[in-house]
Amino acid sequence: MNKKFTLKLFLFCAVLFGTFNVQSQVLPWLFEFQATPTLISGTNNAVNSVYRISNVKSGTDAIITIVSATGGAKVNILDDNAISKPEAFSPNIKLKKNSTGYIDFKIDFVVAGTFTPMPQDSLYATGIDIDGNSNLHELDGIDLGGGVSSYWVATP
Repeated sequence: MNKKFTLKLFLFCAVLFGTFNVQSQVLPWLFEFQATPTLISGTNNAVNSVYRISNVKSGTDAIITIVSATGGAKVNILDDNAISKPEAFSPNIKLKKNSTGYIDFKIDFVVAGTFTPMPQDSLYATGIDIDGNSNLHELDGIDLGGGVSSYWVATP
């Protein structure tokens, strides 16, 4: 191979690759529910209670409403960061043995410090700790609203 060509190719590549700025970025769909929930209205952990979790994403707060509870299910801790992933929304729900019930939550994303809706382009959600067995039946339901997507995962 020609030495001049090799040198020119090397210089071209050095200039080409040396002119790009590499920037790291936070993935836009990642949320962090690490702040302590603040009760806005209602009775602590009761149906129709409304909470704010601040700064779940830069410039964005989450408004969480306990919409309903069935079968004797009760919210013990709205967001239990002590025994779960602190960045996740992790409600601790109590239910009587051998009964069936659930809690329905609504999460609205708003401009930080306001109640102005903040639409989100993407949101990834997953159910955690749904490892039931033949005696313990656990399930998580995630409805992203607007007919966009709905998933139900059940463990036998």
